[in-house]
Amino acid sequence: MLSFGKKSNKEKANKIFTKSTGYHTYDIVKSSLIHNGFTNISYKYKLENGNEYQIRIGNDQEFINRKNEKLFLDSIGNKDYIFLDIKNGNAVKKWIIGKNPNEKTSRKISFLNKLNKAIQKLHKNKLNKQIVYQDFGEFLEKSSLEPEIKTKYLSLLETFRKDKLVMSHNDINPANMLILENSEIYFIDYEWARINYYWWDITNYIREVKLPLWKTHIFCLLNKISFKQMKQRLFVCTCFAYQWTFYMQQTDKIVNYQKEVKKLMEYYFEKVK
Repeated sequence: MLSFGKKSNKEKANKIFTKSTGYHTYDIVKSSLIHNGFTNISYKYKLENGNEYQIRIGNDQEFINRKNEKLFLDSIGNKDYIFLDIKNGNAVKKWIIGKNPNEKTSRKISFLNKLNKAIQKLHKNKLNKQIVYQDFGEFLEKSSLEPEIKTKYLSLLETFRKDKLVMSHNDINPANMLILENSEIYFIDYEWARINYYWWDITNYIREVKLPLWKTHIFCLLNKISFKQMKQRLFVCTCFAYQWTFYMQQTDKIVNYQKEVKKLMEYYFEKVK
């Protein structure tokens, strides 16, 4: 029976791939769903000639600035993307051989040291002032913050105004990095890239993996941040992440994530009161 409904995600991915590369669907020997996240759906395609690609279908375009994403990628010299549609976020890029760090690896001191070096290398890219700056009030209006937490958030932001600004990935977590065959760390998925404070990529990673506070001392040492300053920045980073959840479609997945982030935010708040 013929179906006249909406195209499936797989059909959309096929169209994006064939239209942007010149290949045909019969060139694809294997395909698999590799990511179904808050802002995109991605597939991995392997072709008969051995080449491999990632195909991304963009979602939630209201909050993702795809023009900014492309500008950021161009500014850091990333050449992996074969196609990137700044209107809807659809993209095709070369498949990078590597693996995401597992839970155990992501918390090892040796890995954290290597991660810090990779972050610092990214931050050395020349600042492109055409890139969007992080707006710490972007999601504040609709978020459900207790007055005491909101006041602390805003007051701490005032104290950070002189912190160094860099080209920030802005969403560093284990899912957005690969460990390559040569053991180097390679960052992927620059959807939320911004000009932001130098400590943001570090604090975002710490909160994403729920790194114990005592282990954050290595980042303090490597970046000349006091433990007190680290806790303050962790609170601000986590509070911002909590605000962001209110602007996403309130699916079970995002609501559960929201609860996790709130719990962590309240934990850091107790540490900076």
